[in-house]
Amino acid sequence: MTSSTVFNQNSPESFLASHLEWDYTISRYADVLRKGSSLNDEQKMLLAQLLEAMGKIKNLTQAFAKRLKLKENLEVMMGLRLGIEFPKYFADEATALHQKFEVCNWGQLLTPVIEGPLILTPTLRTEGHKNSGESSRTLTAQPSRRQTPRIAPPGRPIYGINGIMHHILRYQSNRKEVSRVDPNYVKKSAKVFGNNGLEIGAWFATRRCASRDGAHGTGMTGIDGTSPDGAYAVILAMHSDLDVDLGDTIYYTAPHAEDNTDPTTPTETAGARALLRSLETQNPIRVIRSSSGSSKYGPSAGSRYDGLYRVSSYDIRHNTLGGAYWRFVLLRLPDQAPVDTSRPTVQEIRDLSKIKAGY
Repeated sequence: MTSSTVFNQNSPESFLASHLEWDYTISRYADVLRKGSSLNDEQKMLLAQLLEAMGKIKNLTQAFAKRLKLKENLEVMMGLRLGIEFPKYFADEATALHQKFEVCNWGQLLTPVIEGPLILTPTLRTEGHKNSGESSRTLTAQPSRRQTPRIAPPGRPIYGINGIMHHILRYQSNRKEVSRVDPNYVKKSAKVFGNNGLEIGAWFATRRCASRDGAHGTGMTGIDGTSPDGAYAVILAMHSDLDVDLGDTIYYTAPHAEDNTDPTTPTETAGARALLRSLETQNPIRVIRSSSGSSKYGPSAGSRYDGLYRVSSYDIRHNTLGGAYWRFVLLRLPDQAPVDTSRPTVQEIRDLSKIKAGY
């Protein structure tokens, strides 16, 4: 693929249809970056054109999304697959497109659940939700017949403007319910160092709520950050026996700490590189404790923002398989309010049970 094909602003579908081999292109560019080289100007231009064209697609079919391996390739550029860091501009663009495209369930347009006092636009915006169907002639996305629009009854205030799930939309997909942040809601970016306006003790019913409030920007990994910038936030879930939570001191292991079998080299991931960078910059990291782990400091349900920490050091240890892993020491910054263990409240737990009960 070369950049000789000119991107027509009025026909992004045709441009993308002529570049269906972009899956190979992304893999090839990832190999370039893995070897420590930089993308040349022609490669950067083509990548920028592809991302721009995706951002201008107005409708989408699931078939075209699958044909392009759209989700997988965006996640490669975001650093969530292969552990390769693309240039920040492209990673940020891929992240924005990934978030937007989730709204229409990767090519299946869905109808939002609208709760009582929360006023929402009745149709979802699909601009910028990537490439489409089998060819440029089949770009009109249709809802699946198996998807049933579900409207929350007025008596569900948890989805109202003051509810714990405010601006979170629920959709009935083919086999499960999914949730998304309302695309019409201007949420905070989580790519910010510091508390990002959060008060200690801020509680989140779900990971989606934490993303909505700018606490943690990804629902797929525990470490939110990049190797150039460092970590913005971590979720302490304590799924690994290798993690230790002492309150003001946390021993936090990098991903794949338990399953690596290489005795000399820890598994290198985007999250590990972000924490290594944070050790260099000493920028503060938001710590969100999850109820899903074994920490005695964690909330009884959901997740909670417990303040700012910094990476003070790390060492290399070995798991039960003999594999090496990084263990980072996170220290809580002074002059902060103590952890607010009153959250979640009894009422918040009651509201959380209503979410699980469905409609």
